[in-house]
Amino acid sequence: MAPKRKIIIDCDPGVDDVIGLLLAFNAPDIEIALVSLCFGNVDTAASLRNVIATLSVLGRESEFRKERGLPALQFDPADRAAWPTVACGSDEPMSEVRHTADYYHGVDGLGGVHAALPELSTPADYRLPFVPDAQLTPAEVEAKRAATAAVVGYVPSDREPADLVLEILAAEPAGTVTIVALAPMTNLAHAALRNPAVFSRAAAVNAMGGAIAVAGNMSPLAEFNVFADPEASAVVYAMTSPSPLSTMPPAIARTLSDETRAALAAVPAPIELNLFPLDITFQYSLKRTEFMAAAAPLAAAGSPLARWMSYWMEVTFDKMRVLIGVKGADDPNADLLIRLHDPLTVWYTVLGQPDASPSVLTHYPSGAPILPSEFQFARASDVRIETTGQWTTGACIVEHRPGATKRVYTSPAESAQDYGRWLDAEAGNRVNVAAPGPAPAAFVRALLATLFP
Repeated sequence: MAPKRKIIIDCDPGVDDVIGLLLAFNAPDIEIALVSLCFGNVDTAASLRNVIATLSVLGRESEFRKERGLPALQFDPADRAAWPTVACGSDEPMSEVRHTADYYHGVDGLGGVHAALPELSTPADYRLPFVPDAQLTPAEVEAKRAATAAVVGYVPSDREPADLVLEILAAEPAGTVTIVALAPMTNLAHAALRNPAVFSRAAAVNAMGGAIAVAGNMSPLAEFNVFADPEASAVVYAMTSPSPLSTMPPAIARTLSDETRAALAAVPAPIELNLFPLDITFQYSLKRTEFMAAAAPLAAAGSPLARWMSYWMEVTFDKMRVLIGVKGADDPNADLLIRLHDPLTVWYTVLGQPDASPSVLTHYPSGAPILPSEFQFARASDVRIETTGQWTTGACIVEHRPGATKRVYTSPAESAQDYGRWLDAEAGNRVNVAAPGPAPAAFVRALLATLFP
């Protein structure tokens, strides 16, 4: 049996983030080394609460299934080796203005579920284990130790996610840890600038973000994760370049020390960034009828996971009715849907497992494997992030001039005629942009069968 592959999930839960987390925790052959939290859909405190609640509900669901003789979930909190480290990171972007999406996800990120179902929520002191000792009184430090000792299902950390990401990448063989980026890239950008060489040891960064040839969901051109911190995305995208300084955002480049500039110039190899933009994620959705058919019978039987999810999923489906409307929106039975932006990125990461154990996540009903090669990519695309535009901030800018090809310049005159070095073979970004993948129906089947076996 192949060893489990380690991944780091950087997220901002959020409805589809939590679905992605549930998918990852119940995927075969995946070890989640770190869940790092960033502002985004909600602030980091709410994101943290939602991750802790997710793990708590998984623990309750595990016990429920054991008592009822139901198929077990992959994640078992009794297995301490499976506990991820959880760390609370950036609550402010590298850019000047913080944006959140609580208008969609709710102030708590999950449609008010903590108030509605307090028995499935978090303890009152859930934040204490994540506060550095230096910010606490001696009495609070003692309370923190007691709260930390009582934690089940995860290992709380009071350290910065950027340092933990680098520590994991440095401790594991190069090319063996995959980063799954489901949030604004603030934590990851800090890690990349703190130690570019160690950051480049990641096997890949699989990221949900951006809008390439479709409209944005925060502005006409910008997708939320990129829009919320365009400088951070630009930094991480720059790490795909043979010359990261050539595409580093101006506001960040001006602040770089000579030491950091030298480190960026000496990065051993560009990172592999597999980008899942709105262009593809909009093609994958979950209908209300599909979800309820899988969850309702279990919820009626008392399943903690089905009860918990049903509450915030129902709120989210209703929110979609209000925000965008649907055909027959006045009909309470009209079929509503949510987009599976983050879960799709997690699914690709799961499919990338070598010699993965057969499961509904990795195999079709016929038994044939679902291959990561079924996802098509526009490889090494020079995708850059607009960080200074009045109306275009967060937009993905892509070279599309007819006949434009990269080449090695032989004279300064050539370079002078190429503003931004778009045609320079030794500059620009190299992003793999996902295009059509496996049939959406296959993903919905795999998702629901994994969450509710």
